Amino acid sequence: MYDKTIQTELDEYQRRFASTPGFSKLSFALFKALLLTESGGPTSAAWNTKPCQIGNLGDPGYAVLVDHAENSAIIMSPQLQADIASKPINAPILNIRAAIALTLVKAALFRRQSEVDATDQSLHEHIVIKGDSFGRISRTERTTVPEIKLSNPTVGANLKPKQKLNFHRAHMVTQITGWRPITPQFLADYYNGGGDPLYAEKISFVMEKIQ
Repeated sequence: MYDKTIQTELDEYQRRFASTPGFSKLSFALFKALLLTESGGPTSAAWNTKPCQIGNLGDPGYAVLVDHAENSAIIMSPQLQADIASKPINAPILNIRAAIALTLVKAALFRRQSEVDATDQSLHEHIVIKGDSFGRISRTERTTVPEIKLSNPTVGANLKPKQKLNFHRAHMVTQITGWRPITPQFLADYYNGGGDPLYAEKISFVMEKIQ
């Protein structure tokens, strides 16, 4: 009954992140195994409430999504963010969607880097005055320290008055630079949190039955 939910979510993430470095096709069997292992199956009490156990008392994963921590806003779609903020997590469809999102948050590798403003790619100039620093210039000129240093490779660490600095308008962005492989052991380490020493074996066992 939840197969369509799982596949729809995986297809959407596949579409959004396929071009990011190191992204591998998401396994339907793996995420269905996660659902069945966490819930205990259709006869369990959790099946119609929190089948993936997201939002249980003391669960740190739900807080990551609610607080947009760990760059989770980059992973979650705007619709999922709105649903997480406004709907109860014990709605089973949302619980499953949240579980898949949390898994990708834990798998993604992020880095902050400078990005040139797409609306203003002109080369600008700044004349250094007494008291200037790279940080101060970046704030006043709406650019970044890495951009200033990249555009002025001959300028040393110590700025001097009357120096001319070229730069582009830029800002810091968080980008995905890679992915951890999402495997049964990954789920044991990053989703289950190591609480069950047999967790990876359980996921693998259920995956074999599904496949």
